[in-house]
Amino acid sequence: MMREYDSDYPTVREDKKVEPMYRKPVAIRVGEIMSRSLILFKRDEPVVNAISALVKNKITGAPVVDENQGLVGIISEKDILKIAMNEAFFETPLGQIDDYMSKNVIFISSDCSLFEIASLFSKHKIRRLPVVDNNKVVGIVSCKDVLTRLLTVLDG
Repeated sequence: MMREYDSDYPTVREDKKVEPMYRKPVAIRVGEIMSRSLILFKRDEPVVNAISALVKNKITGAPVVDENQGLVGIISEKDILKIAMNEAFFETPLGQIDDYMSKNVIFISSDCSLFEIASLFSKHKIRRLPVVDNNKVVGIVSCKDVLTRLLTVLDG
């Protein structure tokens, strides 16, 4: 059944059910909500540096870049925990970030829409996406960033 909305107010249908208020689509782009203050790692850094930075900055992951700020991976708490538990069991020293990071990284550009971001988070079960423009990491967007912006849109 096709519905038409003429106003910004809820309408009452003949069967007395209240229709939801129409909300005009909002074209929000990643560049508007991404964090530009970044924690970045190099692949040859000791993984202990990553653990320390994640804990100190209360974040769950961060991009790994090359010397030109190009994205080469992402390191997350989960990446570190999986291998660190194994290495702790066998009493081997922790290695470099390159040994732990995810190398097949999904990333987005700053002109992606809020809808596209939410779809990627849901489809791939991830919580953060690096933002890459002109082959350089320029930001990161998290589920929390998306939800925060969505809330401000819904609250009007």
